[in-house]
Amino acid sequence: MPIFFDIDNTLLDDKFAVRQACSMIQKQFGSNINTSIDDFLATWNTALEEYFDDLYLKEKISFEDQRIKRVNKVFGIKDPKIANEIFHIYLKEYENNWTLFPGVKPCLEKLKNRTLGIISNGDFDQQIQKLQNVNIKHYFKTITISSKAGYSKPDPKIFKIACDSVNSKPKNCIYIGDKLKHDAQACEAIGMRGVWLNRKKDKEDTGNVKVIYNLDNLPKLLGSMI
Repeated sequence: MPIFFDIDNTLLDDKFAVRQACSMIQKQFGSNINTSIDDFLATWNTALEEYFDDLYLKEKISFEDQRIKRVNKVFGIKDPKIANEIFHIYLKEYENNWTLFPGVKPCLEKLKNRTLGIISNGDFDQQIQKLQNVNIKHYFKTITISSKAGYSKPDPKIFKIACDSVNSKPKNCIYIGDKLKHDAQACEAIGMRGVWLNRKKDKEDTGNVKVIYNLDNLPKLLGSMI
């Protein structure tokens, strides 16, 4: 039974990396932005949602364009060259802070004899780089990323492409992600079985979706689902 994982904030602590990188560029370039790091981070994440989620993932702008537009919005910079320079300083710090959540490698080690895969939104090259940098790419037989698949979560088509890549019917596949609607419930639209990784222990109506609070619980849960 194939088991698929999301990457950001499921395996890799993306929020930590973003916060560290934002803290650095705020100190270096934000002299005219008189806000706390929490407020700066909120503004950055709003720009991320606007340009990455709402435009890039819908193929309305390029991956490079959404980077520049995010910096333009946060810093009020109109010069794309300056915005690009700031973003690349951010990017280096972001990459330097890519780290796995505790329990990820022990979980993958326990499951390494199963067919494991990735389903993730984002730029293919960057997502592959993340898996390589944190030394877990070798665990996965198949990697489906939205920029190459042509569809992004929660579109059911990206889940179908991943299932097809291992020649398996959706009903025989399991998907684990940190977002209830975009991951666990979205995959169930084509008959996959979703698992919500709810590290914050948020209270939500999960329906038939299975819930775990850390990846230490996953191997035991899978044993009951297979």
